[in-house]
Amino acid sequence: LGRTPDGARYLPDARNGLYRLSDAVGLDWARFQLLAAQGQRGSPHGTEALHQALELVRGLPLESPTSRSYEWAVVHRTEMETVIAETAERLGLLYLDAGDPERANWAARRGLAASPYDERLYRVLMRAAHAAGNPAGVEAVWQELLTVLGADLELVAALAEDLLALLANLQQGRADARHQRDEQQQPFQTIPEGNPLRGGRLRTD
Repeated sequence: LGRTPDGARYLPDARNGLYRLSDAVGLDWARFQLLAAQGQRGSPHGTEALHQALELVRGLPLESPTSRSYEWAVVHRTEMETVIAETAERLGLLYLDAGDPERANWAARRGLAASPYDERLYRVLMRAAHAAGNPAGVEAVWQELLTVLGADLELVAALAEDLLALLANLQQGRADARHQRDEQQQPFQTIPEGNPLRGGRLRTD
């Protein structure tokens, strides 16, 4: 890892069988936790703090090119995936409430980069597509989730009922909105000459 400006190693030799990074080393995870905590407190800049936290996410936590390199980190990886997904869901919902489906989609995608099986983030994606007026996008997200789950029938069964209910609600909402729009666009009928209702009053002569 190299040395600090004063010549000390960033990764000193092990002491008592343990390695400890120099205090001069900064970790993305530590910064993520700090920013996520700021966002959770509901400060005026909370949304921006959550956004900055997710900008640090680039993929699966502690991912290694070899299958057995980070077996010791499994517990930490699971914790990190959970916290990242929760942060992404929170930010996505904040963006949806603010009427910004594009950024809601971005937040959910960042979360899925670290936690690709989190159904909460697919919910955000479906709602974002619906809010953006993209019905095909809602269905595409559902199909994407089925592809991700693949042959894991237990996961599909566990998620299907709730997500199908959400899909049905979004589709019904779209149908209701379309029906209302069609009714509003119906042309006014012209009352012909001689009709007793013409002019807005009943003729009595």
